[in-house]
Amino acid sequence: MQGRPNRPKLDAKGKDSERRAAFELEEVRALIAGFDGWIERAKTTEQKDARLLLRDYVMILLDTGARPGKELLDLTWNKVKEAIKPVHTKTGEIDAEDDEVVVTNLNRSVEMIVSGKTGTRTIVGMDRTLQALRAVAKRNYANIEIPALTPLKNVAKPKNKDCVLRIVRDGKTIDIAKSLRQMFTAFLKEHNLLIDPVTDQKRVLYSLRHTYATLALTHDKVPIHTLAKQMGTSVLMIEKHYSHLDAVKAIDQLRGEESRQLIAAGDVIDEAYKSNKVAKTAKQKS
Repeated sequence: MQGRPNRPKLDAKGKDSERRAAFELEEVRALIAGFDGWIERAKTTEQKDARLLLRDYVMILLDTGARPGKELLDLTWNKVKEAIKPVHTKTGEIDAEDDEVVVTNLNRSVEMIVSGKTGTRTIVGMDRTLQALRAVAKRNYANIEIPALTPLKNVAKPKNKDCVLRIVRDGKTIDIAKSLRQMFTAFLKEHNLLIDPVTDQKRVLYSLRHTYATLALTHDKVPIHTLAKQMGTSVLMIEKHYSHLDAVKAIDQLRGEESRQLIAAGDVIDEAYKSNKVAKTAKQKS
């Protein structure tokens, strides 16, 4: 890609048993880009609702590194807190007083208290998580106003113990938790993303967690101790499973806060990752 800075070549060697299937940056772009068309091709309202929820689930997993399953599926709205740091319009300083402030994607975040196999912890999501939560709230709370700037303030309240990632139909919650894995597998297969060419393993929802960790270490310059707290794991486990990145040696030379911008910068998706069902239909028409 033109304009990308020179970056140390990371050592890709490591024990196969410790390597985890993940997505490369280009594949993350393709994964995100594939959702809209896939959702629109849903054959029923029920299928479309399920695909919309899967998309939002995937976006949060990519953005937070949370464990798929209990950590997010049991998350309730009263455990969600939207955080916005006002930025001074003239000086750019945070929390400046007596002047107009501006809210952008870069100063918005979400704090979520999740419970998993390592106990309870607070994880932080950025704009991609906020947008996913906003989309879920709009679908499930049609009678509640969802503002543009602070979209969660009317649903993320102390008394709201509704699960966040759910489908509400005719006032009833539809449980599709068990089908999310199968749906994700079908999505990856359709977009030629199922097999990780590095490990030759099938990718699963957990691969999004490994992708998050990889991007955090190689692009966002996140200290390993901070990453361990966010992911609810130990520094030892991160060093074990991501030692092939040679993060300790390369981390100081890598630019931070970069992976989200790199993902968003990819306007053209390689033909190899486009839906094979769409390609097949086009071929039949021709």
